[in-house]
Amino acid sequence: MSALQGELSPEEKILFDQWLAASPANRRTYEQLERTWREGLADYLHYSEADEGAAWEALQRRLGAQRMEAGSPSLSRRVPGMGPWLAVAALVVLLAGAGWYFFGEKRSSVAYDTRGGETKDLSLPDGTKVELEPVTHMIVAEGFDKGPRTVRLVSGKASFDVAHIAERPFRVEADGVRVEDIGTKFTIEKTADSVRVNVTEGRVAFLLVQSGESRQLGPGESLSVYTGADSMRFNNAPLADILATLERHSGQKIQLNDASFAGKRLTLNLNGETLENSLRVICASLNLEYTLKAGVYVLDKKK
Repeated sequence: MSALQGELSPEEKILFDQWLAASPANRRTYEQLERTWREGLADYLHYSEADEGAAWEALQRRLGAQRMEAGSPSLSRRVPGMGPWLAVAALVVLLAGAGWYFFGEKRSSVAYDTRGGETKDLSLPDGTKVELEPVTHMIVAEGFDKGPRTVRLVSGKASFDVAHIAERPFRVEADGVRVEDIGTKFTIEKTADSVRVNVTEGRVAFLLVQSGESRQLGPGESLSVYTGADSMRFNNAPLADILATLERHSGQKIQLNDASFAGKRLTLNLNGETLENSLRVICASLNLEYTLKAGVYVLDKKK
């Protein structure tokens, strides 16, 4: 803990620097623990109940395995005077308890929340940066640091700057929608009845889990899908009301060029559909067509 808080004595600092320099595995371990500390892992209830001896043994096993793979000598052979050395190393392990929680084989999912007016910047174990907007609830799924990296956006809005690892895809799941990184920065907003994705850099794969429909989005592109049980069901509703609802949920401007169609009534179920699919259904029903002009979806009579 002292190392993470910058409170090492001069003697401890020398030993600590030696420990970091002893192997790349030591430095990687410290960097992972440092990220964990910044994210507030030391505040978890598990911390106060942790078994320090078991934690230290687990860390030693991990470092030992990494050194054996690299063919490097053990820590005890590399540095004389194991007592002071171990004392300094133990400081790095957040009193060992928090490190055991984070690296332990039984690590569970981790939840992050923000209150009204609060934002939060996170650094996930893989190096991915996440910015949570106010009133957001996100869960980092169990096994994130071992296989496919999955987080669940339960509600609110989050921006992701993903550390791309080809063999371990990064996925965000939100109410039947899955967004998979192909090396990118993107934002997802989850409301009670919709999911909206905006891509800033790179590309994402957008998948509707139930239907299997997928699409890739590139820089500057966005996509909305409606997920509420009744939010996009219309029973004999005027077209003007349907389009107003689509505008509200998607955040996109929709223009109807022929006002004579505004009162046309439709019975539709657009739940689970993207904005563009919804417009296709409407146009097919009323013999209209739509074009996208300067960011505005324009509906007009079919030529």
